[in-house]
Amino acid sequence: MAKKRTKRVAQIKETLIHKIKNERGRAGNFFLSNRELSTRYGVSYLTAHRLISELCDENYLHRAPRSGTYIAAESVWPNRIVLIFNFRGNTPNSFADQLLRKFQKRCKEEAIQCDIQWADDFDEYPEGGFPIVWGIDYNLREFLSSIHYGILLNERANAGISSTFTDSILIDNYSGGMIAAQIANSLPRKSGVLVLAGPQNGITVQERLNGVKKLIQEPRVIHLDGWQLEHARRGISEIDLEGVGAVVCLHDSAADAFHERFGNTLPVIRFGDKTLAKAQGDACVVIPWDKIVEQCIGIFKTRAQGESKAGQRYVFPTKIAGYQTWQKHWEAGDLQEVECDATMT
Repeated sequence: MAKKRTKRVAQIKETLIHKIKNERGRAGNFFLSNRELSTRYGVSYLTAHRLISELCDENYLHRAPRSGTYIAAESVWPNRIVLIFNFRGNTPNSFADQLLRKFQKRCKEEAIQCDIQWADDFDEYPEGGFPIVWGIDYNLREFLSSIHYGILLNERANAGISSTFTDSILIDNYSGGMIAAQIANSLPRKSGVLVLAGPQNGITVQERLNGVKKLIQEPRVIHLDGWQLEHARRGISEIDLEGVGAVVCLHDSAADAFHERFGNTLPVIRFGDKTLAKAQGDACVVIPWDKIVEQCIGIFKTRAQGESKAGQRYVFPTKIAGYQTWQKHWEAGDLQEVECDATMT
């Protein structure tokens, strides 16, 4: 049975709370370590640890792993979701467009207010809002006068104090690239693989491409200038398919542009939406849209109820759609258009 707390230890805690409240304006400053508190107030290290832990649980302090203990700011709990997306996401059937529609549908079902902001960067929190950020410069100040939580989609939060308030939701794009390569390698082809990628500096594209290159030696790679259909059309306007036996498209627009120009002359493996893949008869490495949205909604709910644990990183695997029908079709050498089932395998 735990010993009853002595009056002196209780007084030390009250003194510490008073000290913290007087220093709220300097949120982010280092606080006493367990050893420093033990030495200054003449208590055991274990007692000091318990006091610091209690103050963290009560949101007076914040402890960052391997970084120390800081004076916490006043917590602000959100009452609505604010989707802050890059302008390029306002493109039909794009990654962001898919997410937006699913977020709006899910928030309506849950009776959660969901606002949308189109922006180029993010450096201010919306008042009362829980930001879910995609595709823009994330210029979060390291420590604010108030603690705000948020989610960064498809990107890792920057290291440092601010990352402890930011959850990151990622897709395992490297594994997805390997899946695409394995599908291409399953074909009885003797020709090479053409990879239609996105912008060369895109993290998502590079991860997928690295996954492809892990299993396919020296594929022919064409980097497109952007993610939209017009970029893909320009990028493939002058290519020829000599020596190409299969095409890996690292995003939907690349696959759509390829079919516009070349039809169904070659087997295509694409990343993105299984409905679009089914319409074209493609195999598809499917983005787990629903899991991303569900995770975001769940995080928002816990934060809105006062959850103050450090931000987490969630990584979701991709899935495969339409592979079995697609494989049988191309192994048979039938180059006519075929409807691809969208069964997960």
